[in-house]
Amino acid sequence: MTVLIAAIAIFAAVESRGQSQTALTAAGEPSRATSSNNPSRLTRGEAAQRAAALRAEIARCDDLYFQKAAPEISDFAYDQLKRELAALQQAFPELSAGAAPAAGIGDDRSGLFPVYRHREPMLGLDKAYTEAEVRAFHARLAKRLGRTDLAYVIEPKVDGLAVSVTYEKGKLVRAVTRGNGVEGDEITAHARAIRGLPQTLQATDGVHPVPDAIELRGEIYVPFAEFARVNREREADGETPFANPRNLAAGTMRQTDTAEVTRRGLAVIFYGFAACWPAAVAPVTQQGLHAALRGWGLPVFQKVWAARGAGEMWGAVQAVGRGREGLAFPTDGAVVKLDEVALQHELGATDTAPRWAVAYKFATERVETQLLAITVQVGRTGLLTPVAELAPVALAGSTLTRATLHNADEIARNDFRVGDTVYVEKAGEVIPAIVGVNLARRPAASQSYRFPSACPACGAEVAQADDETARRCPIYARTQLVAAQRYADAALAEPYAMMSSNFELLQDRAGQATGPNAEKQQKSNREFLVETTTQNIEVLAGNGDLAHARELAGRLLAYDGSEETKAALGKRLERAGHPELLTSLSQP
Repeated sequence: MTVLIAAIAIFAAVESRGQSQTALTAAGEPSRATSSNNPSRLTRGEAAQRAAALRAEIARCDDLYFQKAAPEISDFAYDQLKRELAALQQAFPELSAGAAPAAGIGDDRSGLFPVYRHREPMLGLDKAYTEAEVRAFHARLAKRLGRTDLAYVIEPKVDGLAVSVTYEKGKLVRAVTRGNGVEGDEITAHARAIRGLPQTLQATDGVHPVPDAIELRGEIYVPFAEFARVNREREADGETPFANPRNLAAGTMRQTDTAEVTRRGLAVIFYGFAACWPAAVAPVTQQGLHAALRGWGLPVFQKVWAARGAGEMWGAVQAVGRGREGLAFPTDGAVVKLDEVALQHELGATDTAPRWAVAYKFATERVETQLLAITVQVGRTGLLTPVAELAPVALAGSTLTRATLHNADEIARNDFRVGDTVYVEKAGEVIPAIVGVNLARRPAASQSYRFPSACPACGAEVAQADDETARRCPIYARTQLVAAQRYADAALAEPYAMMSSNFELLQDRAGQATGPNAEKQQKSNREFLVETTTQNIEVLAGNGDLAHARELAGRLLAYDGSEETKAALGKRLERAGHPELLTSLSQP
């Protein structure tokens, strides 16, 4: 059965190479020059009606983001809804009676785990979208504290799942999600499954003693490399890829099987603390906190920026933006924090956010291009996936020519038509997404797209189950299963011969990509070759065929002897119980 699954994965992977992975965002985004409807122009009745509509939409968006990990609008568009509601409640104070605060932080409690109360409230962050708003943050603090030479620390804003982790006597005892800020889901077992999270703190630098107890704040995330790997596997299994790393992280932490946390490669990074005992060993600055976290063996940012005053602060925010493409984790902004902890305490917090920090959200790059055609691909399971064929357009350092349209219902809901001028963004800085249509440039003769009722691959009638939006071809799915079974039969008869042949095939394919995206596609092909071959080596070693495992490993390292490949191979051999094979390869 294992061989059959592997065979299906190889068939599907070859079939899906070069396909774009994307999620569809339903609506576009207004200008970042933040503005709301003018409340003064509304009657009280109109304001009450608008406030009710805003609360309903915010509640819907909260459910999609916090409970389903499937947001439909951007963070900026969401924040504009909350800002408009806050402006209405300020203009009409009676609208606030009995209502939740407009700036509430949401609630990610799932009902699947026991809840635990935070020792200190776990708040969100106020947002800034323009340079003026960042400078206004500094002006507010300078006015409150009576000084302008304030020192700040600027950190990348990780786009993941906020977590509070408590260590007592150096031992990890508890991990809790933000929840509603007061209490959250207790996810300690899941957190322990994160490979990079130490179970015990160590005073490794001899400078920062381990506290008796400390409640740390951080973010659980999925590195880009793991995100790409998981989505390749999902596509190979005929499943819809995750839209972005944040959705994958949040969804995984709600799985009942903690092994999924390890399998999907989740990671964690720390950047704050809420309480520390004894207080004498607590960090006194944000920079000192980062040094202490590193000294205790915890994962931290490789680099943070120090600044003094508004000008340096804004320069550091821009530096984070320039460097984010080189980061291994998803980031959607920069967080500015007052450096001195004593001043942080002096400023305190509102009901929803600390006054001493602000998150600047990076603008999502958007371009216009023409939708030249809609083609439909057929996957291993018979799943029909519509793909947008685009006029080539540069976006975030790459040239885009295709984007997945997800399914027939999404095309119909957004009324995407061939010939349309469409808006394209990169969702979560990773995946190209069509987010809207420029209706002013729609051709007069355009027609609504009709999804094919016959399979493009074999002509059979397409079917749709009652409980899903996807359309499938049952005939094509069966033919792929037969082909995979034949491959599996051959692999069972002569496994190394098939693995060796597969290595040669993937090696040939790795250098075959052409066109504007050739370099990126070749890199993806090489990564897939390494992943597939190291998996095969693990199977050979695990079955006791050490001679063939050593031979295939030698061929792999001759092709790619990078440290990353050696590390990946080492992990596979360790799992197979033969780590010594990697050492023997370096010996004459």
